[in-house]
Amino acid sequence: MYVEALHINGMLDKALAVLTKYQNKAEFADLVINTRISKIDSLDDENRLRDFLINIEPTILQNPQINPQTKLSFLGRWFELEDYPKTAQLQQKVAPSVYASKNPQLIGLLLYYQGITKLKLAKTDKEEIEARSILNRISQIPRYRRLIKIHDYQQQLEAEGNENFINNIDEQAKIIMSPDDYLALSHVLNQKNLTAKALEVIENGLVFHKNNSSMLYDAAMHAIALDIENKMENYLQRIIKVDPENFHAYNALGYTWADQNRNLAQAKINIEKALRHQPLEPVILDSYGWYYFRAGDYEKALEFLTRAINLQHDPEIAAHLIEVLLQIENSTFATGNERNQAVNIYDQAMKRYRQYPKKDSSIRAIKILNKIADKLNKPQTAINK
Repeated sequence: MYVEALHINGMLDKALAVLTKYQNKAEFADLVINTRISKIDSLDDENRLRDFLINIEPTILQNPQINPQTKLSFLGRWFELEDYPKTAQLQQKVAPSVYASKNPQLIGLLLYYQGITKLKLAKTDKEEIEARSILNRISQIPRYRRLIKIHDYQQQLEAEGNENFINNIDEQAKIIMSPDDYLALSHVLNQKNLTAKALEVIENGLVFHKNNSSMLYDAAMHAIALDIENKMENYLQRIIKVDPENFHAYNALGYTWADQNRNLAQAKINIEKALRHQPLEPVILDSYGWYYFRAGDYEKALEFLTRAINLQHDPEIAAHLIEVLLQIENSTFATGNERNQAVNIYDQAMKRYRQYPKKDSSIRAIKILNKIADKLNKPQTAINK
């Protein structure tokens, strides 16, 4: 269908415009709802998402044409907003259609939402045991095993505090753990901006699981964050050697070289390999656009970065697009409107992240946008930690 093609390609505004005439037809409810949610997701605006979820709740729960996957996606948005009372209330209404689907992936995700929500709301030992019983049903599935471990480590860190938590995991790390343990522990440490410790944990684990591509990728990402370039390249090269189809590694290595303005020919090859696997992945489109910027092809850079930001309003993509627009402003094919476009992208992004100044994602975004503020004659934005 034409609208689905527009949605898949990130042309969400056009898709919504086409859907206007169908929005009251029950058979199009799934497509309308999913397109609108994708649009709001791309804006990264919690208030708009919450308002939209409240508005569509009657349709989700009462329209028999809504499929179980859409219902579960709706439930998942409330879960991600960490509104656990609302999530618990809706689970009872969404669960029957999910179980009726007999889809193991949907049922597994529902059980994860149920188990974690019960744990978050548990006030007695009995309630906690009930929550653990639900999670035990999915604990052997790698995806959920790691998510459950992340939750447990987060709870442990909150209870013990950073120093005691780190001392305890140092003792724990002397025992060989599973890759999921190392990855979950690394994730929680990184969330607390303990990136050096997160890298240390993963490197300890790689002694025992040296060819685990997920752990190697995690180590590479921590090394990038810590500006340890030689380690980052080493880990990404090791991933490509043990897992030649790992497009994340090709993209990360290609982007890093492009960002450093070196090995550009190989950077292009790597990013194109990743793009063949995931032609609509915003992060890869951003890498390709940034490669073209470094290569001096600003029109191509503009094309791919525009496609990327239409799919995901990420601050790094926004900063890259602003850089390209400012470069085009001084070129022979400038339209004269590039600076206004750049300022508008910056203003919209900063407005969005200032709404939630203490969120980790907002702090990261503001740091990225502050780096480009001077070029737009904008003041630096204070970061509230």
